[in-house]
Amino acid sequence: MRALGRLNFGAGVLGAGLTVAMTAIVLYDVFRRYVLNDPTIWAFDVASFLLVYIIFLGLGLALQDGSHVSVDLFLELTRGRTRRALRLVGLTLTVLYGGILTWVISRYTIQAIELDWKAISLVPIPLKYVYVVGPLGALLFTLTAIVLTVRLLRSEA
Repeated sequence: MRALGRLNFGAGVLGAGLTVAMTAIVLYDVFRRYVLNDPTIWAFDVASFLLVYIIFLGLGLALQDGSHVSVDLFLELTRGRTRRALRLVGLTLTVLYGGILTWVISRYTIQAIELDWKAISLVPIPLKYVYVVGPLGALLFTLTAIVLTVRLLRSEA
């Protein structure tokens, strides 16, 4: 888990840096639009693509740190084996979802690369550069879910 944890942390740091870059781009465009009355044609598209990177780079770290979205209503009402069983069900479903997500996004990314899709926007960016982060982020997410599941299984052993 240490190596995976470092990968997740590195991806999170990269995502944080991209968040700063995205914020700077949006602020720059706001300045150009409302102060100079000369908006950019590229800022919205680039900021949108950076958001895709930020989301996928943060998936694994969010799951690893326990800050990913979760429904813990039933966990709070239970104790002992029942709580552990519910956590195991949740992690198993997360592994299943992550595997499907990784597979689907990988197929879609391969198709974008093979067919050389371009963004339908003012800036025709090749989508392979945008989509490539999807399978990587989804894979980190899935591997993290597997490691958390194995840890939970070993905790009672």
